[in-house]
Amino acid sequence: MTVFYVPILQVASNATMLPAILATTIGSNLGANLTPVGALAGLMWMVILRDKDVKISFKEFLKYGLIITPITLVCCLAVLTIEFTFL
Repeated sequence: MTVFYVPILQVASNATMLPAILATTIGSNLGANLTPVGALAGLMWMVILRDKDVKISFKEFLKYGLIITPITLVCCLAVLTIEFTFL
């Protein structure tokens, strides 16, 4: 998703638009961490795990995603807030 947003970031000259675009980029990338079918990387990860005989169910993947993704999102948005408020 980040690669998809590069052209948008290049034309965003308005200083107030940049934080919104970066927040959208963060959300779109982290949103795929919730389920293994949310992005190609999740599907590839599941194939690699299956090839290594590691068993992880959709429910277990979702459980970990629901724990980690909100924490990561809050941290990313906190960094954006600090970056664009105080620096």
